[in-house]
Amino acid sequence: MNKKRKAGAGRPALTEIEKARRDAARKNNELNELLLAHDLETERIQFHDSENVMGRPSLTPSQKLSRAEKELDKAVAKYRKLEVEEGIEAITDGDLFDMTGLKKKPGRKPGGDVDKLLVFVRRCERDIFDLEEEERLGVVDPADLHVRGRRPIPRSEKIAIYTERMQEALAEVDLLIGYMSEEERLEFELRNLWVESRKYDVFINDPGAHENRFVTLSIKEVIDRLETIKIEAKEKRKRLDALFEKEIKPLRKVVIDITKAERDLEKISAEIKELKNRQVELINKKIEMQETLVKQNKAKAILEAAAASGISLEDFKKYPG
Repeated sequence: MNKKRKAGAGRPALTEIEKARRDAARKNNELNELLLAHDLETERIQFHDSENVMGRPSLTPSQKLSRAEKELDKAVAKYRKLEVEEGIEAITDGDLFDMTGLKKKPGRKPGGDVDKLLVFVRRCERDIFDLEEEERLGVVDPADLHVRGRRPIPRSEKIAIYTERMQEALAEVDLLIGYMSEEERLEFELRNLWVESRKYDVFINDPGAHENRFVTLSIKEVIDRLETIKIEAKEKRKRLDALFEKEIKPLRKVVIDITKAERDLEKISAEIKELKNRQVELINKKIEMQETLVKQNKAKAILEAAAASGISLEDFKKYPG
């Protein structure tokens, strides 16, 4: 059952200039990550260079960097334009690119391998639940019916297969969680709380819906659990923000400073190259002027010698000696 969102619920609408600032910060963060991952080895022949691969070839690392730089310049220009239009005081690049409180991309963060495994686990749980429900209701097992073709897998065997696959997936989840950093683990736990909260929200809106057949709690227990989830999520976000301020933010600031220094160095290098080209042009022009002057002096000397000899210039040229 779809319900309209309550007025005033959720995050307040962002202003255009705040949207532009966040976009510029994210574009800068994307560029920084590409710079950190980019090295000379990434320019080697890669899989996408194969002639046997169908579809459009992937972008090379250099192309990705070039595109990210153009998108960043465009986002910064848009923000600076809005600054002037709204008459607010200009902020530094450091403040503009500050990612405090921002996710790398707007919207819910996409799940990784662990999230995909947990989706598989939940699907196995649903299949097992439905099969066991059929047994409780006395539904005839298709494997017991006389049908043509290959005999269906018995219900009990299906349950065993799904259970084994689910246990293997959970073992892999435990293994992957063990390799997570503290930041990754907190984000993973927050995503799990979001999934659980969403399940209970759906249940409260329509307890009789088919997808709510797995919920074994009462309405009161669900409401209590939702309150607990809010408290747990708030605590985890607090820990995640503290971790960001302590460890991640300083590191990103260093990356921002390095990136800015590199961009300044590139700009200076381009200016030096332009000055060198200008210097070469001036040198060539000077040489050309000197050659012209030599020719003019030579012509003048011929004219003076012809005049001194008392013969015409044409005859003088025939007998230069």
